[in-house]
Amino acid sequence: MKETNTSQEISRSLISITNMSTCCKVLEIIFNRELTGIPFSGLDSEVLTSFNEIKSKMEGSNFKNVSQKYISDQINLLKKLGFIEHSQLTPLGKKVASRCANGEYDSIVSYHFFRKFYQSTTFYRDTIAKIREGFYDLDEIIEKISQLHGLNNTASPKLKQWIQDLNFTFKEGNIIKFDPLFEKKALEWNSLSELYNFLKSATMPQGNA
Repeated sequence: MKETNTSQEISRSLISITNMSTCCKVLEIIFNRELTGIPFSGLDSEVLTSFNEIKSKMEGSNFKNVSQKYISDQINLLKKLGFIEHSQLTPLGKKVASRCANGEYDSIVSYHFFRKFYQSTTFYRDTIAKIREGFYDLDEIIEKISQLHGLNNTASPKLKQWIQDLNFTFKEGNIIKFDPLFEKKALEWNSLSELYNFLKSATMPQGNA
């Protein structure tokens, strides 16, 4: 698969076809393989085989094998987020992957996905800005962002799903807000310089984000 330039924007189509739990399972598979000292020779195909074998054992006869394209799409997103480079986990990818277990993930994983989405996705930044305004429920926000950026009926619900899976919001009635605990944890997980740069980018006017 062609290596991805992580400086490129993450497209709405890629958001539409990726899944948080699958991304974490892919990271876990690569991480466990790298721990054995045996590198992947064909990243997409080998991850596909491992993924289908693991899920089949977990879910039994109800599981239907996923396609090569499905796994390639997850890997493509992980490359764009800077978790994979040249068919290997980056240092950040290893950090994130080590927190994934059985396709699940913790708040540190959520934070790094959030941060990378924010840095590389215009419509995601606009969504965060709407949440920070504190005047909309999530469905209203997604509708406004979909109209603004031309998200279709596939991208809109997947954007909502990513936000819910990353678990950085809480609700007061119908109002959706940033979870103060998420921001508190972000303080703990960053060095001061990293935090300063991130918060500076997060508070820049839209045109400079």
